[in-house]
Formats: sequence, structure tokens, C-alpha cells
Amino acid sequence: MIKIVIALAGALALSSSLYLSERAARKESEVALRGEWLCIDGVKVDKGQQITTHCHIAILSIYDRAKAAETCETALLAGDLSPSCTPSVQALYVSAEALKTQIDTLRADQDAAISRAEARGQSTVLRKYQNDAALKVAPVADDGLIVCDADCLRQRAQAIARP
Repeated sequence: MIKIVIALAGALALSSSLYLSERAARKESEVALRGEWLCIDGVKVDKGQQITTHCHIAILSIYDRAKAAETCETALLAGDLSPSCTPSVQALYVSAEALKTQIDTLRADQDAAISRAEARGQSTVLRKYQNDAALKVAPVADDGLIVCDADCLRQRAQAIARP
């Protein structure tokens, strides 16, 4: 009988030990699972301390890069360049700014060329108008031909241009 009691006591102790070790393992799993959920929750609502405490280093690295990209994008939309931008984004930004400057220069040159062409056109029209007016006031013979030489026409054109 004592052997049975000792065997039962041993079995009870063994089952209690197994139960306690299983319970401890379950508790560790629950803690790990809770940490993962806290990590996910922290990333969703952007809780920095919660993320650094409960997230794995790989997730933390991805999160940091995503935050840097978000900061970079916000700065770019505001027209600035953030130090959080990657070198390739910084290079693209600098080349885009150089192209914008070049486009502005080309537009200014184009506007100046248009202004010069308009002035040239107005000058040509004014000269034609003055020449036509000088021909109209030149003396005409009975046969319809102008009886005025080049000096005569020049004098008449100057007289028309003065008033």
C-alpha cells in the first residue's frame, strides 16, 4: 500500500510539475503574443515608445525607414529637401531644381525674343505706312507715274515722320 501511495504521490508530483512547466510556457507564449499585438497596435497609431519596446529589430528598421520616407515626402510636397530623404531622392531633387531653373531661363529668353520680334514687326509696319504715305503725297504725272526722285521721296517721308 505504501508503494501505491508513493507511486501516486510521484505521479501527482510529476503531473504537477508538467502542469506548472506547461503553464509557464503558455504564459511566455501569451507574453510574446501580447508583445506582438502591442507592436502592431503601436505601428498602427504611431506610438514610438511602444514600437521600440515591443517590436522586433527588423520591424523597427522597416518602421524607421517608413517614417523617414514620410518625413521626406512631406518636405518635398512643401518644396523643401529633408535630410531624411535617401541620397537618390536628394540627387533627383537637385537635378529637378536645376531643370526648373533652366526652364525659367529658357522662358525668359523666349519672352525677350518675342518682344524683339514684336518691336521689329511694329517698326516694319510703321516704315511701310510712312513709305506709302510719302508715295501718296509725291507729285504724279498725267500718265500716273510719280515724278519725284529718291531725294524728293526721302524729304517727303521725313516730313511725314516728324508730326
